[in-house]
Amino acid sequence: MADLLSRCDYFQKEVKEFEASSDKVNMISEFNIIEEQSKVISDLKIIPNIVKLHNVYGIYDTKPDGSKKFKVWLPDSLLIKVCKEAHTQGHFSPSKMEMLIKLVWVNDKIKKVCEQIYSECQECLFRNRVHNKITEPRIVAFSQPRVCYSLDICGPFPPNLSSSGYRYILLCVDSFSRFWMGCALKTTKTSEVSTQLLLNIIYKFGRPRYLKSDNASYLNNDMMNQICKASGIILYHGQPYVHTSQSLVERAFLSLENIISKIVQSTNQLTIKCWDKCLSMALHFYNCCPQMTLKLSPYELFFGTEPYLDFDTTIHKYEEKPLDRLNEYQELTWKRRVSYMFAYQTMLEARLKAATKMGKSIINFSIGAGEQILLKVNSPASKFDKLYEGPYTVMESDPYTVKFKKDKNSRKIYHAHLSQIKRYRMEPKDI
Repeated sequence: MADLLSRCDYFQKEVKEFEASSDKVNMISEFNIIEEQSKVISDLKIIPNIVKLHNVYGIYDTKPDGSKKFKVWLPDSLLIKVCKEAHTQGHFSPSKMEMLIKLVWVNDKIKKVCEQIYSECQECLFRNRVHNKITEPRIVAFSQPRVCYSLDICGPFPPNLSSSGYRYILLCVDSFSRFWMGCALKTTKTSEVSTQLLLNIIYKFGRPRYLKSDNASYLNNDMMNQICKASGIILYHGQPYVHTSQSLVERAFLSLENIISKIVQSTNQLTIKCWDKCLSMALHFYNCCPQMTLKLSPYELFFGTEPYLDFDTTIHKYEEKPLDRLNEYQELTWKRRVSYMFAYQTMLEARLKAATKMGKSIINFSIGAGEQILLKVNSPASKFDKLYEGPYTVMESDPYTVKFKKDKNSRKIYHAHLSQIKRYRMEPKDI
C-alpha cells in the first residue's frame, strides 16, 4: 500500500500527459493538415457526412470487414503534392494511385489529379507496356494466405547493374494475397537458392503448406526435395514446357522489373542506380498498394493489418474504458476471416467475368495524323532500360499502321504497326 501511495503523483502525471496527447494528430507527412483545413473551413462544413475528429475534418468509410475507418479530407492546396508522393510509391496506374490515396484521404478531385500526374511522368511514358492481350480466366484455388507460394528465379542481369555482383532475383508470390517476397542471388546453385529461400522467405514470412516451382534443375533436385520435406513443405512442379503453369510469378516479374526500372531512372527519387539496392523498396511499394480486383493491398491480406504509408496519418480515438484482450483478439480474428471471404468471393467473380471477354479484338484504338507517339524499342540493353523511344509525330495512319519520321530533316519514312506504338500523353488538364 505504501508503495502504491508513493506512485500516485507520478501516475496522475502520466494520465494527464496521455489525455493531452490524445487530442493531437500525429502526422507521418511533413505538412500541417489542421492549418491547411482551417483555410477552407467554410467549404468543408457543407460537405455531406463530414465529421470532426481531434480538430481534423474527415469522413468515416466502411471497410469490407464491417469496421469503420476515419479518412482525412485532403485540401486542394495539398492535393498535387500528395498525389505526386503517392505516384513515386511504385509509379502505378491512375486507378491504383487513386485507390492508394483513398486509403487515407478523401477529395473529389483525386482521380483527375492522378490522371494528370500519370500522363506527365516520363518514367511511366517510356517504360509502361500497352496491355491489350486478353488472357483466359484462372482458377482461384486458395482461400487464405500462406497456403501456397509460387517460386521462380529471374535473370541473369548484367553484373554492372548491381552493387555487389548480384545477377538473379528469387521471388515468391503468395497464391491468395499476391504478396511478394524476394531477395537477390549471385548464382543459381541449389545451395545458395535453398539457403536464401529459408533465411529471406520462409523464416521471415512463414512457411507455406505447398511450394510451387518450375522444372529448372536448381529447383527440381534431391537436395531441394529434402529441404522442403524437413521443413514440412510439399514441393510440386508446374507442367513442363508450359509457360502459363507459372503465370502468377512470371507476371509478377514483369511488374517488378517495371517498378525497379522507374526507381533507377527516376530523377525525383533517392539516387539509387543499382537494382539490388531498390529491390526491397519495389517489393514494399507493390505489397502496400491495393489490388484492382480486391480493393485491398496484398500486405493487408497477408498480415491482417493495414500498412502505414509515407503520406499516412495516425489518428487514434482512445477508449476511456479498459479493454478485454481476449474479446479484442476474437474480434480481430473475425474481421480477418471476413476479409479473406470477401477477397475469395471477389476473385471468383472477376474470373467469371473474364470469360465473357474472350475472343474480343486485341487492338482497340487508332492514331490520327498529327498525334505524337512512342515507338517500342526492339532490343533494350537490359530489362531495366526504357521500352519506348520518341516522341514522334504521325504523318499518316490507317486502321493498322502509322507513318512517321524520326528526324524532321530526313526523307526516310518509317512504318509501324499499332501493336508497336502507344500515345505520348502530355496534354495539360485543368484541375
